[in-house]
Amino acid sequence: MAGYIGKIENFDDGIEQWTSYTERLEQYFAVNEINNEKRVPALLSLIGGKTYALLRNLTTPDKPKDKSYDDIVKVLKEHLSPAPLVIAERFRFHKRDQKSGESINEYVAQIRKFSEYCNFPDLNDTLRDRLVCGLKSEQTQKKLLSVQALTLEKAMQISVAMETATKDALELQGKQQESAVYKVKSQKPKVNSYQQKLITCYRCNKQGHKADTCRFKDQTCLKCKKKGHIQAACRSKMIKRNVHSLNADDSQNDEFGFTQCLRTKIHRKETMM
Repeated sequence: MAGYIGKIENFDDGIEQWTSYTERLEQYFAVNEINNEKRVPALLSLIGGKTYALLRNLTTPDKPKDKSYDDIVKVLKEHLSPAPLVIAERFRFHKRDQKSGESINEYVAQIRKFSEYCNFPDLNDTLRDRLVCGLKSEQTQKKLLSVQALTLEKAMQISVAMETATKDALELQGKQQESAVYKVKSQKPKVNSYQQKLITCYRCNKQGHKADTCRFKDQTCLKCKKKGHIQAACRSKMIKRNVHSLNADDSQNDEFGFTQCLRTKIHRKETMM
């Protein structure tokens, strides 16, 4: 059917319902000015081989081409989209609450879909009630319950406005927190000139500069042969002196202990005599 406006794919019950397909088909016929005489051939050509085989079985012994357009649509609807139980559909409708991450508009669209086969006498009032009862935000619920003569349209306006305000507030708080964290990280501790003068460089043992800017940072020590400081700031000699001092103290302690022991023995012998 080349040259026609738009395109109608083969019917696939995994993608859409038969009623939805026929609604699109009606619009296709209208925009392309397909008259009543051509509707049956057009329908049988567009529905695809799988659906045509099903239709042929449903109309046996008659052939599908011998049926009217309305009869074909009705036969396939009764088979593919049987009328659901109203009580079951209403149960599903009233159990449908707003899901996490679902916007107000998305939620209303879903409950409208669930109400298709519910046969509510006043659909707008029922949708309004389901919207108020199913909202996740308790703050929005309290606001809606305080409004006199609340309509579905008014309920949606208030809910969307509060939803937008909440998102904007959270976004603003997030930006403020990020700015505060960045400010704290970017701040460096300040060192005044007096403190700078008191800093002693471990590379040269002098004050007034930091070790990473010391001109002796690549110097090799003549004492310990290690790189990064000079002999005047070498700590190895301090360690050696401490070790020598400890050894001297140990020897003095040993000598004192020996003298004490000798005096004790002499005192015992004099007592026994």
